[in-house]
Amino acid sequence: MSVFVLLVVLVLAVLLVVALAALAAAAVVVAGRGAPAAPPVPAWRRAVRRVDTISLVAAATGIVGALVAATVLPTAFVSATATPGLLAALGPVLAGAVYVLTLALGELTWPRPQGQRREAFLVRRPALAPAGHLAARLVLVWLALGAVVVLVAGLIAEPDGRSVGTSTVDSGGQLLSSSAAGPFPGWPYGVPVLVGMVALVLLHLWVRHLITRRPAVAEVAPEEDVRVRALSATRVAQGVQLALAVTIVGLLLVAAGALARVDLTVVAWGAGLLAAGIAVTAVVGTVRPVRP
Repeated sequence: MSVFVLLVVLVLAVLLVVALAALAAAAVVVAGRGAPAAPPVPAWRRAVRRVDTISLVAAATGIVGALVAATVLPTAFVSATATPGLLAALGPVLAGAVYVLTLALGELTWPRPQGQRREAFLVRRPALAPAGHLAARLVLVWLALGAVVVLVAGLIAEPDGRSVGTSTVDSGGQLLSSSAAGPFPGWPYGVPVLVGMVALVLLHLWVRHLITRRPAVAEVAPEEDVRVRALSATRVAQGVQLALAVTIVGLLLVAAGALARVDLTVVAWGAGLLAAGIAVTAVVGTVRPVRP
């Protein structure tokens, strides 16, 4: 399949999503015209809905970015860098960055206080908007684990950094046989990927700072405003931890495939099981309900 066909398919998919969203919105408007007037929605509930809308838009853009990374980068741009396939390895981080930047743009759309008379609560705000404990901790855990995976893979890789090998020697130290397999996430892959992971974590911290500095929501009590900000920060952390986890899972699965081909079956199974555990934990951290 050519790159042009892939791009056409992705564009059509995006247009389909936009069209369905427009039809759904139109249906809601038409249905609401003949319905009796609904009771007024509390201001904090409207703020929560705004956070949900921003998160849905960001998730959609992140998914589109992930689809592009999964289909185009491993094919059309496999040789775009000195290390073949490096952009594909960075795909989850790039998709995570798209998600976070979309959330950042959403934060800039919050209305500022208007009118000649304005009220404000004197509340001390932290440098970073507090996120849910699970999502915030998983961001740090995945970053640390990613560093460990990159370090171990870099140390056991062959000198070319793109393969892993084994050798057999006799009692006198004479080489009897050797074998190598790749691709393998050695230093040429691991270092740029780790730099990308660190950059994504820093980007998510910046957005959480942006959340804590945005204007207070009008007609919302201080404690409710804090909960709305925490909801926004948690959504940022949830997406980032998922992107980091997918990155690590990709490294482990690639490593497991190469290890299996050089008959390091036990180590390969260990890497595969670790990848499965990370994937399950990341999914739980992503779909766990967040209560504002």
